[in-house]
Amino acid sequence: MKPYVFKNTILLGVFFIAQLSHTQAHAQQWNEGEDPGKFLYSDERLETNFDLLKTSSRVTTGGGPAPWSETFWPAKQGGIAVRYYHHSEPGDAAFSAKHYSLVELRNLKPDQLKGLSPAEKFDILKSNYDYPLTNKVLKTYSKESPFWWGICHGWVPASINYPEPEPVTVKNKDGITIEFGSSDVKALISYYYAWEVAAVDQVGNQNWGFKTDSVDPSKQVYFQRDPQMVYFIYRQLGNRCNRDGFHPNCKGSNMNPAAFHLAIANLVGRYHRSFVVNVDPTNQVWNQPVLGYDSEVLATRKLKRADEASHEAVEKILVSTTLWYVLEGYPTFESNEHVYKETKQLLYWLELDKDHNIVGGSWSDGFLRKKDKRTEYIGFAWRASRVPFLGEFQVLNQLYKSKIDFVNAYAASRNYTPGLRDMYFEVNSSQIPTYNW
Repeated sequence: MKPYVFKNTILLGVFFIAQLSHTQAHAQQWNEGEDPGKFLYSDERLETNFDLLKTSSRVTTGGGPAPWSETFWPAKQGGIAVRYYHHSEPGDAAFSAKHYSLVELRNLKPDQLKGLSPAEKFDILKSNYDYPLTNKVLKTYSKESPFWWGICHGWVPASINYPEPEPVTVKNKDGITIEFGSSDVKALISYYYAWEVAAVDQVGNQNWGFKTDSVDPSKQVYFQRDPQMVYFIYRQLGNRCNRDGFHPNCKGSNMNPAAFHLAIANLVGRYHRSFVVNVDPTNQVWNQPVLGYDSEVLATRKLKRADEASHEAVEKILVSTTLWYVLEGYPTFESNEHVYKETKQLLYWLELDKDHNIVGGSWSDGFLRKKDKRTEYIGFAWRASRVPFLGEFQVLNQLYKSKIDFVNAYAASRNYTPGLRDMYFEVNSSQIPTYNW
């Protein structure tokens, strides 16, 4: 079985390492949107000294689970309304599928019920035989949706924050027995992240964020559409490329490599925590969970001219980093502990001050002789905290079962979720709502 692979390989390197010192751009410090310190949660501390950071690490080193591989539930196949169980490549059948009434469901064989889509099973569990969630998904997508559209922005934070779910069998209030497979539960958690607690929902309504104050237009105030809902804590590093295709202005400009190196060396190297990286530097977004990294210093160069780097820097080091990330996979009914993996080879200069603190950096086009690979770039990175299952999705508390016991207790997941107040750091404390877990 092979995972979904839709990514296009773009070859960027053109020069040999011997030429890099003459061709690389002037190094630079990260801007405000790339500040690695602001990428951290409240219980994390940023270490900037290169000598104190690990050159290799995995998120599993700390004993926690790896993010799980899963489909990103492509829009053109019907998203989570696709019936994956009997079809390894379901095409667009979800858009013409018949949805069963209560009478018809009672006459279906167990294997037929088992083969319904995650969205259909959710609706049936809630005894909604007009299938509101299923229809909402299908009306939002179409057979002509771009091939890369889906809910990878839900799958990835779900896979990072919730250990892989187990299959579970439940009955609804009308006595219909429903078998939820591992991927059924994964799909629903992914959808919950992608649309229900995201900043913008599936039909474009703003869920939460900052807006101009009606009384004082010079101020930004926090708002949330549903005061009873808890939205995740969000952090972003770098910017998305909004240009069509691969544009020269996007190449290496999405994120300063020094900021990314500090993020991965701190979060994975020190805290063994994964985060989300968009591995595509174009206008497409391919969100993937970070699994680990291996870095190697290839060259060192003392700085002679102050205009070559940020003013604190006294030397540059050329770093080759192999970024390991989790790849998509086919949906499965049983839990699938196998994790599909992929790598990107990143090459960049880091600027160091006199104490070996990382103070800036720049991407370096070039050809890696050692591994015979061309250097690549990435887009932006982001992370989202764990969230409790609320609202219409409270049933996930009944469905989500895992071999790891602590995941059912929100307060016990400190390693995955920091304090809720982090999300409101720019808001006056009197505006922060209080939640009783």
